[in-house]
Amino acid sequence: MNKKIAICPSCHTKIECEGEPGEKITVKCHKCGKKGYIVFKVDYKELDFYPLNEPYAYAKILKNVETLEKNYKVIEPYLTPDEQKKLNFIWETLMRSLEMRLDEIDKNKADIYLTEQVQQIIDNYELELDEVGKRKILYYIKRESLGFGKIDPLMRDPHIEDISCDGAGIPIFLYHRKYGSLKSNIEFKTEEELSYFVIRLAQKCGKHISIAEPMLDATMPDGSRIQMTLSTEVTSKGSTFTIRKFRA
Repeated sequence: MNKKIAICPSCHTKIECEGEPGEKITVKCHKCGKKGYIVFKVDYKELDFYPLNEPYAYAKILKNVETLEKNYKVIEPYLTPDEQKKLNFIWETLMRSLEMRLDEIDKNKADIYLTEQVQQIIDNYELELDEVGKRKILYYIKRESLGFGKIDPLMRDPHIEDISCDGAGIPIFLYHRKYGSLKSNIEFKTEEELSYFVIRLAQKCGKHISIAEPMLDATMPDGSRIQMTLSTEVTSKGSTFTIRKFRA
């Protein structure tokens, strides 16, 4: 019997189960009571599973039993189409109404301030959200504004030493202390999304990157080193970045 840890898509609770390769089993979440199916894939073996930002983000290390390739999968809260729509609305409203720069105040105070602002938007516009949906939306709001966006789970993983993005539409690769080089399930879908991320990342480092000055070597707020390039004029694949994480 193979053991597997899954995450409930409704309330993001961990579910432990056992099954044979190729078997499809019914599981029930002990927290919210909803049922679903889990399939034990034949071609992948789960090597590891651990929290990155519990109870919202987890890492799962998988190995393809045929090619022996190892992959790094970030698991984050699933948003329904309605929750995604409300997240977009809250984010856009929040960006228009913020009265202070979050990077200029204490992180704990910024966290409290964001929570209050999001709740105020939900109340003012009478948005219908249950507590689970509200917590999921708050996670993504804080990941984007206080964290490092899409790569925030990777930055929280103490086992990761290097993070490399070679362009839009290409999975981010990383170097893991235990499992070596891994392909992740995180990628920037478009060049516009990636370039926007690189510009914001430079700002978090207190630096500036532009088409006129498209290369930057900087220190991130946590002490990690980052090299960035912007635009297709410098690299054939567009914007890129490489992070050498700071080891405490």
